[in-house]
Amino acid sequence: MIALHRRLFPKTIWLLPLVATIPILCFREGAWGQQTPRLAERSSTNPANETRGTNNLSLQDGEGAWIRFEQGIVVAPEVVEIAVQETGTLLELKVSENSLVNKGDILGRLNSDTLELEKQVAALQFQVAQAEAIDESDIRFAEMVVEETQLQFEAYEKMGNKGEASPIEVRQKKIAVEQAKVRLVQAKATKVQKDLKARLAQASYSVSQKKLDKLQIASPVTGIVTRMDHRQGEWMSAGTTVLHVVRMDELRVDFFVDLDRFDPSDLIGLQVEIGVATAASRASNRFVGVISGYAPEVSSARKIRMSATVQNQKTDKAWSLIPGMNVSLQTHLAKK
Repeated sequence: MIALHRRLFPKTIWLLPLVATIPILCFREGAWGQQTPRLAERSSTNPANETRGTNNLSLQDGEGAWIRFEQGIVVAPEVVEIAVQETGTLLELKVSENSLVNKGDILGRLNSDTLELEKQVAALQFQVAQAEAIDESDIRFAEMVVEETQLQFEAYEKMGNKGEASPIEVRQKKIAVEQAKVRLVQAKATKVQKDLKARLAQASYSVSQKKLDKLQIASPVTGIVTRMDHRQGEWMSAGTTVLHVVRMDELRVDFFVDLDRFDPSDLIGLQVEIGVATAASRASNRFVGVISGYAPEVSSARKIRMSATVQNQKTDKAWSLIPGMNVSLQTHLAKK
């Protein structure tokens, strides 16, 4: 073939087949250089870049690694037993099982007729004590008496110096001044006592209000009512559990980590991306949590259970994350 080309095209065209083979030879022999960095990274035999199994997948990038953990499960770390604080009849329950509640919501209350009367009495007593404490007429009258007796004493003292009043009369006027001063001190002390009585009456009113507040059954957390132990009309003793509420606004996700690959202390405090697939949209809702701790126990497969705290999201009708759900987790581990 080459000899034929030389006879027909003696100068240039016979070189084309040879030129066409050069890229193939150069590529096989590495004449065009090495592979791109991304291809080289994926093909590296360094154990740090290899995937060990399918549970933990490490995706490399220029600044560290995205670590995908084993499938996690959502856990409710806080289940609250709500009890009555006073003894009485369960007058009202405003919720039922599976009701959504917020922190501070009033879920029910005990009968408060007696305490309502006690509160009214305490309110009246406070009003009377407050009115007495405001009245300062006794003090003003005592001050006037002191001023008048002092003037009389000074007048008799001058008369005594002139011989127009006997020493006994002058002394009597001086004693009258001292008596008036004592009455002024007593009036001021009485005013202090009235102020204290008013404060005591106010405290009694506050106590009666506190007792009424204790008759109300309030939710200490935001979540879902999962169980009701008693019904309306039942007699309740102080400390008796009425219902149970699972906290839903802050949940925990448990997952396992291979100790041969990771040190748990390096993961504590890292943000973790949590995904859960929804049946309605077939899409994955994403949540951000923080790896908060690990269990002090290692399995036979050298895996340890770690936990991440995540803030849940709620629509008008339901929570997005529900205890028992399986979720995906991944976090970014910075390169050391």
